[in-house]
Amino acid sequence: MSSSTGPAFPSVADFLKLSSSRPLSGNSPRLVLGNPAGDADSIISAIGVAYFETVVRHRPTVPILSIPLEDLKSQRPETKFLLSLARIVDLDHSFVTIEDVLPDVASVTLVDHNQLKVKFKEWTVDGILD
Repeated sequence: MSSSTGPAFPSVADFLKLSSSRPLSGNSPRLVLGNPAGDADSIISAIGVAYFETVVRHRPTVPILSIPLEDLKSQRPETKFLLSLARIVDLDHSFVTIEDVLPDVASVTLVDHNQLKVKFKEWTVDGILD
């Protein structure tokens, strides 16, 4: 009996490290942005959608943390716990945040909200998952 395994997918932790290290320049990068409150379901949803788009659909997509990284570290213990369950412990090298240098032109999917409140020059909302 031969065992057949499917494709080897990267861990979510590895995906985040890779996506956070890529430059966000180029021809309208694809981003996923959770709601401005940066609650757990918003952050986890943004990661999940970006992972699916990148790994399964082969459309490189970067999740954007909608709060400063320091807020995640100091004010979101429940989110840090959920991330640790997925072995995402190196927060400094896992996220692109709303405070980082972001592109002027991008294609954005919104999760856990339905309106882009952050004003960037030419961000186009291409999807809403609420």
